[in-house]
Amino acid sequence: MKRSMLVLALATSAMSGCVVTSGSDLYEACVDSLDCNDAGAFCASITAEWDGRTTTDSICTWGCIDSSDCPVSNNGNQGLCVDFGGSGLRCYETCDTDLDCDPGFRCGDFGFVESVCFPY
Repeated sequence: MKRSMLVLALATSAMSGCVVTSGSDLYEACVDSLDCNDAGAFCASITAEWDGRTTTDSICTWGCIDSSDCPVSNNGNQGLCVDFGGSGLRCYETCDTDLDCDPGFRCGDFGFVESVCFPY
């Protein structure tokens, strides 16, 4: 769905002369904080252990005090404010299944109140 919206936006911009900026929305993969579209968001590295291997990727996120500070993600779930690995409280995308997560991420239970999307 994200891809079709981007194609539509690019097609519309070509016709209207508007400039389209690309980047990542909250909870999407990023390379650095300049990739993050949401004001105040930053690119944070996440490392997770799955099936005996360690994986690392980065997502656009922001600091929080509690989960009410975290926006709803594209999958419709409320974000979760947790401190994973001693990196400080940050918003993470919650999930019910792997299908709720972006490509390259998997839904996992790491002992939080809810499952969250982490790199896979």
